[in-house]
Amino acid sequence: MKTVKLKYPVSFGSETIEELTLKPSAGAFRGFSQKAGADGSVAYAPYDLAVVAMKMAGQPNAVADKLHPADMQTLAQEVLGFLADGQTTGSEPSP
Repeated sequence: MKTVKLKYPVSFGSETIEELTLKPSAGAFRGFSQKAGADGSVAYAPYDLAVVAMKMAGQPNAVADKLHPADMQTLAQEVLGFLADGQTTGSEPSP
């Protein structure tokens, strides 16, 4: 899990959302796609990743529409962080 504090809180209904706690799950990525370039690069759409973040946080997609672009980008980076395997630091795994 990862809690992300929004720089620009979002008003949604009677609620002000100041932070989102992301709980990763494979199901949050349902419907998400990525595009691979001929050179092996991978392109991600920040808004699509923000929608994945909404699923992880248990918020409706409409909250993503209200995000400031800077917060959208931060959430996109956090979501991508859940996809990383992590760095290898040696030949033996940690206990």
